[in-house]
Amino acid sequence: MIKNSKKIIALIASLVAVILVLVAILVRLQLSGINVFTTKLSKDKENEIKTDGREELLEEIKESYNDGYSTSQILKSIFTKNVVYLSNNRYNFAEINNNLAKSIIDNDKISIDDKTGYYSYEDDKYESVAGVDLSVYQGDVDFSKVKNAGFDYCMLRVGYRTYGGGMVTADANFETYVSDALKNDLDVGVYFFTSAISTAEAKEEAQFVLDAIKPYNITYPVVVDVEEIVSGTSRQESLSVEELTEIVKTFCETIEDAGYDVMIYSNLKGFIANVNLEELEDYDKWFANYDTTPYYPYKFTMWQYSQSGSVDGIDGDVDLDIYLKEK
Repeated sequence: MIKNSKKIIALIASLVAVILVLVAILVRLQLSGINVFTTKLSKDKENEIKTDGREELLEEIKESYNDGYSTSQILKSIFTKNVVYLSNNRYNFAEINNNLAKSIIDNDKISIDDKTGYYSYEDDKYESVAGVDLSVYQGDVDFSKVKNAGFDYCMLRVGYRTYGGGMVTADANFETYVSDALKNDLDVGVYFFTSAISTAEAKEEAQFVLDAIKPYNITYPVVVDVEEIVSGTSRQESLSVEELTEIVKTFCETIEDAGYDVMIYSNLKGFIANVNLEELEDYDKWFANYDTTPYYPYKFTMWQYSQSGSVDGIDGDVDLDIYLKEK
């Protein structure tokens, strides 16, 4: 009996020791901010962690500013699930639309020539073709020199509708440009700057383009140029997103019905804020963006990457483009 009692006492002592160790562990966990009964962090600890994360983020932002990054660049790097764009001196955040086809560009595959600054692109599926876009503002152009400089196509302004009076007007240099470009074995596409405020006017613009290009071998897209006026007042300012989208669709449908490839030109704000991209998903896009890598989550097949390029045969600055062609 005494022998058994000693065994029981030893067992109890061992259990007490184990319990004391467990209590010590639980107390330490509780002090660290973990609720031992719910396995969740205490409110104080949550707030502490959130504060620490905020401070870390603020420090990263400060370092980015110190490294010369702009506010726009920093916001784009933080809000990766949104398209960040500037409008009326305010930053806007549009949620990325998963119903739209995504960009086909791998930024790591973009190459920039050290001497000329010209861009090129190639991956397993696509390769770029170098081009320029021209209007009367470029003056006299020596297209043989343009061709020898490594460019294979040009996008020519065929005309425009004045954004004040609404008159459909031909580009004064179009006929000279298109003839000379074709003579020098450059592929040609055309674009029309729209200021249409109705689908009837959109049809009028499209028909003007079709009449102007009929005598020529146009092998690159026919483009409707949808962009905001930097200075002055545009006829389209009061249009809703739905109204402008219908105008663009009408132009595109008219051109397509005539057998030409069609494309829409705009910049980030123009595509994200001014039109309904789901309604225009069937049409190729020509995206204007002058960063070293294009900031746009959706598919486009032509990229205007510079508005200040230098090309032999063209006096002054000129827009530079690449067209992404399937291999």
